[in-house]
Amino acid sequence: DVDRRTWWVGESYNMEYTFNKPLFKAAQTGGGMGFVAQGRHQLRYGTLVYSDSADFQITVTPSPGTAHTYSYTGKTVGTHEAVLGALTLSDGEFRFPIFSSSDSVSIKVINASPIPIHLNSAEFEANYATRSSRRG
Repeated sequence: DVDRRTWWVGESYNMEYTFNKPLFKAAQTGGGMGFVAQGRHQLRYGTLVYSDSADFQITVTPSPGTAHTYSYTGKTVGTHEAVLGALTLSDGEFRFPIFSSSDSVSIKVINASPIPIHLNSAEFEANYATRSSRRG
């Protein structure tokens, strides 16, 4: 008999990824996009798209302010993945609050286990308010 189980072997370590500051770009006359320097760019929520991942944490640290950590466990209540003690890799999206100005916040993804994490993309929901207006 051959035992056909999946084994994960590895040493725990901290994998960290820090996002760059999200920039607001507006459409310019004549086409193209241009960076907007005037105004307030307020991040509301972030969504991390992942695949074949177990658990991870997202730390949002406004400056100045206190860091807030949001954990994804890889298990959703009421599904077959929610078995305690069993490893499940899943695909999906994880939404987390930010509520800070884009130029004064640090957003970090942390995985402190040997289980893989595959980050596909990230989306940010934001508000933008101009501080001035042009008159021509």
